[in-house]
Amino acid sequence: MDGLSMIAGIREKSTETPVIVVSGTGTVQHAVDSLRLGAWDYVIKPVEDARGLEIVIERTLEKARLLKENRLYREHLEELVRERTEELRKAMMNWNSDIRKSAD
Repeated sequence: MDGLSMIAGIREKSTETPVIVVSGTGTVQHAVDSLRLGAWDYVIKPVEDARGLEIVIERTLEKARLLKENRLYREHLEELVRERTEELRKAMMNWNSDIRKSAD
């Protein structure tokens, strides 16, 4: 399995898994293909700037944290919407019942 196939396989299983490609190929086309397939960043070997690599890793981990936080927040909001919708449904049923009782 080559690197591009691996990126595609990882993306199929989880879009939130951080992928940083470290490649000795170093062609622009390879970088573009990697990013299109879902890599979050692309680093060319040999890695001579350890601080630059550290920044790439930090940025990637921050993106992963923000994506997870966003997903959890969205799930929480969806749950609140379900709860409020059910509360409204019950209130409408009670209101309709009260209206019928007062009409009798």
